Amino acid sequence: MGIGKATLKTAIKLLYIGFLLIPLYIIFKNLGGFEGLSKSLTNPSLTAHLFLRIAGLYAFFLIFIQIVHGAFMPLWFKIFDSRATINHEKFGVWIYGLVLAHPLFFTLSAILATGLKNGVLTLIPSFETKTDILINYGRIGFTLVTIAFLASYLRHKSFLNRHWLKLHILNYVAFYFIFQHSWNIGSDTQTFPLNLVYPTMAIIVSTSIAYRFLPSLLKLARRGLAKLQTKNA
Repeated sequence: MGIGKATLKTAIKLLYIGFLLIPLYIIFKNLGGFEGLSKSLTNPSLTAHLFLRIAGLYAFFLIFIQIVHGAFMPLWFKIFDSRATINHEKFGVWIYGLVLAHPLFFTLSAILATGLKNGVLTLIPSFETKTDILINYGRIGFTLVTIAFLASYLRHKSFLNRHWLKLHILNYVAFYFIFQHSWNIGSDTQTFPLNLVYPTMAIIVSTSIAYRFLPSLLKLARRGLAKLQTKNA
């Protein structure tokens, strides 16, 4: 007997809930439990840094989900009907809010810890150390996500109506910049189970991108080859 649609929906939702509880579990564990959490919440700079970690991890996790959703949208549409598209768009707004919050909390944490002048200096890109370069990867990812988000949000405008999807694809490129940024300098990404989950997410995203675009690329290649053979005939 096949799995009913309602059962499948419930199973997927439970899977999502479990998946999205991972960042909270990791941060709570790495803080040292309730004692560490209490210390973080009594220090303004550490509180800002805590929200920086939460925003960063959830932004990355939800970007991952969005990319997989986008690649397999026909499948999600069969399971969740039109709500698959609606939820995809709603999540996009929430994700961008988290992407925007991450650097804001980074700067706020620095201001609270070192003062306004030094905190504001964190907004200026630097290329002196490997850490600086990895922070810049985050800035590049942020810029690409911003362009992709605005293209999607304004897609009904006449100047974007035909081309917004081309810009929206920048999310895929952004994922890899954000992955390098988060994996190498994230506060929690090298701890179990994130040290296993992160590479797995990268593999799944790469597979999803290949699934979505490889057939179209092969079709274009065949057309180009056919035109070339016709021209040389």
